[in-house]
Amino acid sequence: MVLDLLMRIFPSAYNWSMIHKILEYSKKERERERSKLAMDPSLYEAAMWGDIGFFTRTACNGDELIDLLHQKTPKDNNKGETPLLIAARVGCSEVAEFLINHAKMLQFRGADQESGEADSEAHKKVLRMTNFDRDTALHIAARYGRGGVAILLIEADPQLCCFTNSTNESPLFLAVGYGFQLIAAFILNRPVSPSFQGINDVTALHAAVTHSNRKAKLALTLPGGYKSNEAAVLQENRFFQMFMVFNCFSFYSSTSVILATFFAKIKTMDPSLYKAATSGDIRFLRSDRFLDQKTPKDNNIFHVAAEFKQADFFKNVPLDVQSSLFWATNKKGDTPLHVAAGVGCHEIVKFLIQHAKETQIHGADQESGPADKDAHKELFRMTNLQKDTALHVAVRNDHGGVVMLLMEADPQLCCFTNGANESPLFLAVRSGSPSIAIYILNHSDPVLPSFHGTNGVTALHAAVTHKHLTGRGIVEMMVSKNPDVIRKADALGWTPLHYAALRGNLEATRVLMQYDSSASYILDKSGISALHVAAYAGCIRVMEEMIRHRPDTCDLLNDKGQTILHAAVLGEQIHVVSYILNNPMFAGLINEADKDGNTPLHLAARYQNREIIRILTDDPKVDKTAINEEFSRAIDFFLGDNSGEQEIFDNQRVLHHLGRSTGVPFFQQQINRDFKKLICPDNDTSCTPAIAADKREKLQAHSDLASKRLDTNLLVGVLIATVTFTAAFTPPGGFKSDGTPVLNENTYFQAFLMFDFISFFFSSLAILNDFLVATVLPIRLAAPASLVQLSIGGMMVAFTSGALAVQPKRQTLTLGDILVSIIFVILFLVAVLPMVKSLFQIIMRKKYPLTL
Repeated sequence: MVLDLLMRIFPSAYNWSMIHKILEYSKKERERERSKLAMDPSLYEAAMWGDIGFFTRTACNGDELIDLLHQKTPKDNNKGETPLLIAARVGCSEVAEFLINHAKMLQFRGADQESGEADSEAHKKVLRMTNFDRDTALHIAARYGRGGVAILLIEADPQLCCFTNSTNESPLFLAVGYGFQLIAAFILNRPVSPSFQGINDVTALHAAVTHSNRKAKLALTLPGGYKSNEAAVLQENRFFQMFMVFNCFSFYSSTSVILATFFAKIKTMDPSLYKAATSGDIRFLRSDRFLDQKTPKDNNIFHVAAEFKQADFFKNVPLDVQSSLFWATNKKGDTPLHVAAGVGCHEIVKFLIQHAKETQIHGADQESGPADKDAHKELFRMTNLQKDTALHVAVRNDHGGVVMLLMEADPQLCCFTNGANESPLFLAVRSGSPSIAIYILNHSDPVLPSFHGTNGVTALHAAVTHKHLTGRGIVEMMVSKNPDVIRKADALGWTPLHYAALRGNLEATRVLMQYDSSASYILDKSGISALHVAAYAGCIRVMEEMIRHRPDTCDLLNDKGQTILHAAVLGEQIHVVSYILNNPMFAGLINEADKDGNTPLHLAARYQNREIIRILTDDPKVDKTAINEEFSRAIDFFLGDNSGEQEIFDNQRVLHHLGRSTGVPFFQQQINRDFKKLICPDNDTSCTPAIAADKREKLQAHSDLASKRLDTNLLVGVLIATVTFTAAFTPPGGFKSDGTPVLNENTYFQAFLMFDFISFFFSSLAILNDFLVATVLPIRLAAPASLVQLSIGGMMVAFTSGALAVQPKRQTLTLGDILVSIIFVILFLVAVLPMVKSLFQIIMRKKYPLTL
């Protein structure tokens, strides 16, 4: 063979050539030259076909032969494979066996002559060489199902079964995963314990149970595997039989432990014990074996007894019962004291307080002297998972008697806050429990109770929003006990005075201003003062109270530069606007503009509040021609939001109030619009003079058309009013000698008179609507067109009724009678419903300006 010949001449080879690393002769020179050469074709064919005569036919000396053997293919073995790995991949058992034996021969020849013996493990280093993926030859053989090569490798080095590659795959995992059960069985039957590891923490057993080959699964779960008849291979072996006996014993023992542990985690209470705790039956307390039982919520018998207010169950507990059960917690962290406080059982709470004190005395160390007098209070201060103490629970559930007991036992409980930063005092005030809040304030001495609440809100913030609490004197008690809380701001920057102004709480405002009037200067994060809030909410008396203490607060501005008059307009508070206009001290606020140059009139026009517009424009001190930073007047705001024909038609009265002067501001506005292209982007076509002029022309055209329609409606209304007025005094059928209508008893005649009156009423209202309605009714009425439509509808029904009245008598109504009536009802509802809706909104806005 070629390999035998080469190995006798060159004893070492481990790289991608016919035999690697034969000699180290002139290594650097030969490596430099080899990089320029490819393998000789004759040499390649000789290696591929096993032509051993090639070397005898080639006449070359030793150096030439070495150069020949160092030749490589262009592939240059870029996977890091040795000849042994390649032999394992292609399944060549002969080459693999030769290389294994050759490694052993090299080990023997390389033995240290001085020591007299070779290292018995040295050759295994060659067998354990890996490629760039850290695959050994056994990995390759297991992946490709090369059973013969795998057996040779395992017999030569059983430890190969313990190696894993770069993806953490063992040979056993690969054999099982690819379904080569014979290789897997051979690996398992070796004396060395193989590695079961696989990729992503998947083991060989995972792969086996998911593999379709049943024999591979059985080989992993039973030593020796199974025969073809499903019988164990080692069933006659005594050690195997002993294995089966002890394996079964171990299985049943471990299963029992698992089941016991599993059921121990599912806590249950004996039904009889549970009923005894709920009914107060103390007979079960005589047996200690029942005391540790718990419900699925981890409630012990004292939790259950407290929940059902069974005080006798606590009082009759034997002295030798473990006291720790009284303070055990359930899954929510609640002790029996929490449960008793939640249900409001005074007797149980009193018992537990006394029990805690007695436990402290009995537990004192006699050698060290008396016990710490406050040690028992730690039990009262125990918190649940929400950090609630028993006092928090009692206050939240409005159990005043329990609160008294706990406060007497430990006044400092009122200083603790829960997980939401809520103090007991805050909870009492927020829930509207004045008696509890007063008790906490009066019985917290010598400590100061905590005022903390959620999101920076204090108990005083909450108190001023409840007017009935102010009447009980709670606000005054709070500020007298802790004056600094007046200036405390919440997450929005609002102080208690802001909230008092918002809710219109005059009494609270008086108390706060009396103790610290400078709080009225505090602005929130948006620069809003309490006076702004009062103006926005429509609370005139609150405004007067703050201004009486601090008159200069009326000059406060928010971050937008807006005054209290701006705030009143934004809040649509008509009475506040009138109050400011009629008060001389506010004269400077009437035309004051904000940072955008908008006066209160601008804002009223922007938000379409017709009544406020009327009030402002009726005041001679209001400047109707004031312009803002964009050279816009109030009328421009109003027209900008009402550019349609119907909107302008409906708002002629407002336009009349706002005025239509064409002085300097008009030209400034025109210049600003026409020359806006100088400061607008080039692609903004809306800024061109042509488009601006077109918009103005369309707006003027709409306005002219609306005026013409208004004139037409007025003319029609006058005609209808004239006709209906005349018809009332010229009834169909004429008059009797006494001056009464002939058809006075006729039902149709009565309907004629009623609808004639309705038609006259709506036509008259359409006439007066443009002149008088805006000053009489502060609501948005239907448009004149709708009123005219109603009057026409009434006139149609009146005509039909009059015609029927002069007809011969009929027993029933016809379909025409019914249709005419329905048409009028529909027209009536279409016109009246918007009026009712508008009136309702104004009433509700006055009654409830803003709710917290």
